[in-house]
Amino acid sequence: MLLLLTLLLAQAAPATALIDPAAAATAPRAGTAAAARERDDPAHDREPAGDLEEDPSRSESGPETDAPEAKPAGEEAGTAPDPSAPEHEDEEPHSLDTSLESAAGRMGERHVELLVRARSGEVTLVVGAETLASDRAPERRAVIFGAELARGDLSWEAELRTAPPAEGLSRTLARLGLHGDFAGLSLLGRDESLRGTRLRAAGLALDLERPIDPDSTAWKLSLSASAWLTDLRAPAQPGVPRRSRDPWGAFGAATLDWAQRWELSVSAKRALGALSLAPGLGFAQPAQDGAYAARASLGLEARLGPARLSLSTALAHLWPGDLWLVDAMLGISWHVGDD
Repeated sequence: MLLLLTLLLAQAAPATALIDPAAAATAPRAGTAAAARERDDPAHDREPAGDLEEDPSRSESGPETDAPEAKPAGEEAGTAPDPSAPEHEDEEPHSLDTSLESAAGRMGERHVELLVRARSGEVTLVVGAETLASDRAPERRAVIFGAELARGDLSWEAELRTAPPAEGLSRTLARLGLHGDFAGLSLLGRDESLRGTRLRAAGLALDLERPIDPDSTAWKLSLSASAWLTDLRAPAQPGVPRRSRDPWGAFGAATLDWAQRWELSVSAKRALGALSLAPGLGFAQPAQDGAYAARASLGLEARLGPARLSLSTALAHLWPGDLWLVDAMLGISWHVGDD
């Protein structure tokens, strides 16, 4: 037995001498392949997983990755928002205009008109009132309603003027038009009665406006033309002769509405800084057979900030009666809001 044990120790001694002392100092103590992989893994220097709380955001199927930071709107596309840009670039314009006009004539005619125009974007609403009177006609009042709808370079306009029945007189005027930058076309209607005598008329009006010099807006030329179909009827009274040889003239003097068959007028407007001048000429054929009229006018307008003052005067002559008429108008308007 002793001899067998001595032989085994003699065979084990040369194998132990073949191990490198430097390699023995760095060899893993576990002596397994798993220990070698743990040494070569860079994550080996981390703290043991058991000492840290499990991160729920860490994916089990792959290495942990950091989530990208959220970028402000506009920065991801490469353009940062401009702090100086207005917050409401598409805000609709709003404005309020108020105008008051007063006119008087040689035959005692008096006319006062008040209009209020409220604009919001493409829609404009108009409300107002007017009074008319003369030495031969009693005072009457009328209300005014209107609306405008702008679509691009075109604008639809509608207006209604109506006077409730008073002292045997009722009156309704209507207008529907389509207007552009330099031209407008309107349909006109009138229905008026005075103690049984009734006037009905339908008309068409054309308005044109162009700068005289295309390179300048200092001079503007305006042309207006209108034509009417009129009908005046009085109730027939047996045995009572006609009291007037001129029913059209009598009706116009009592109602202050002078019916016409056609009218043509031209005017020019000259801007001189805050002032503007507007001379004009007009010709017309009244409803009476063989009657004609000519009219010359001059208007002056001045801007004073948001206010605008206007003054005009006109001289008219009627044939064949050789009648001269003079009238004058004074007006003021006030603008508030966007231009």
